Amino acid sequence: MSEIIPRSFYSRRVIEVAPDLVGMWLVRQINESIQRVQIVETEAYEQSEPACHAHRGQTSRNMVMFGCAGYAYVYFVYGMHYCFNIVTDKENTASAVLIRAVAFPDNAHLGAGPAKLCKALSIDKTLNGIDVTNPQGGLWLEVGESPPLTQTTRIGITKGVDLPWRWYWQSHQSVSKTSRQLNNK
Repeated sequence: MSEIIPRSFYSRRVIEVAPDLVGMWLVRQINESIQRVQIVETEAYEQSEPACHAHRGQTSRNMVMFGCAGYAYVYFVYGMHYCFNIVTDKENTASAVLIRAVAFPDNAHLGAGPAKLCKALSIDKTLNGIDVTNPQGGLWLEVGESPPLTQTTRIGITKGVDLPWRWYWQSHQSVSKTSRQLNNK
């Protein structure tokens, strides 16, 4: 096991944490099976901007975002997909980093999108609110590398589209398909 990322790493502003997560290892344990994948794409969301789930205040759905940094915020979208986020900043400052894509060692496209990575790693609502700084929850992050990054606007949203709050590993084949298509225009 590599060094687990401590809570202090996440206890910073979301736009500082999001780029720093690219290159880190996301580790998922189910029973005795452990899957290690590298984060290749992230997006930042904070309460002050309209695309954030917490923009209009705390609800039962987004309450994890108002809690302590270093916890998983998992939500269901379009009635069929899960998305995995990590809460950042300090308590009562709702913000989280969406993990948009990860690289599996044996399949470049298996985790190339937020719904794809959740499906491949069996991340669902049962992991909402778990502490990603503690391996006991079956989902944690370990220190990785600092790859060359591209920063651009977020995708798949209709509000706050002008904010350059998406970061991805430059030229990595596991970056989400939507990101690859935008880069080729």
